[in-house]
Amino acid sequence: GADKDALDAQQLQREIDRINLEHQKAKSDAEKLRKQELAAAKKSLTKETSAVRKTVKKQEQKITKMRQNLTKMQRLEEQNVQKREQMNAMIADKLQKSEQRRTEIRSE
Repeated sequence: GADKDALDAQQLQREIDRINLEHQKAKSDAEKLRKQELAAAKKSLTKETSAVRKTVKKQEQKITKMRQNLTKMQRLEEQNVQKREQMNAMIADKLQKSEQRRTEIRSE
């Protein structure tokens, strides 16, 4: 009976060792998988971040271009206003001179 008990105990110990080994392997595999998933997620995030950065940069360039165009248009508008004011001043001057001449002609 003692031999059989010793044999059963040995078998039980081997079974426990095998289960422990499997458990260790499962833990190791799970850790590897977790690291791989983490690396993949990080890579994906880096890709997305890069894409977002590119989009932001393009938008900023568009905004800069729009600002430049707006400034250019404002400058042109100011020039047009100045030209109109000069033309109006010239017309007013001519009107005044012709009015003076009319007055002079009448007084002669």
